[in-house]
Amino acid sequence: MALPVIYRRRVGRDLADAYEWYEQQRAGLGEQFLAAINASFDAIERFPEMFAPGRGPEIGLLDGWGGPC
Repeated sequence: MALPVIYRRRVGRDLADAYEWYEQQRAGLGEQFLAAINASFDAIERFPEMFAPGRGPEIGLLDGWGGPC
């Protein structure tokens, strides 16, 4: 069953900050980061049962990710 991914404001800010950090490391790396994030969100929407449930209806993906956010 497909479920929509709900983006909270903090997620947007964190992703923007991470994008900038990656772009400072190397031009184009931020774009690669966003492509990977988008692929992950697509996977969550298509196969939510593959990911750990969060508190309430949220699904956790980035726990233990270890990125700059």
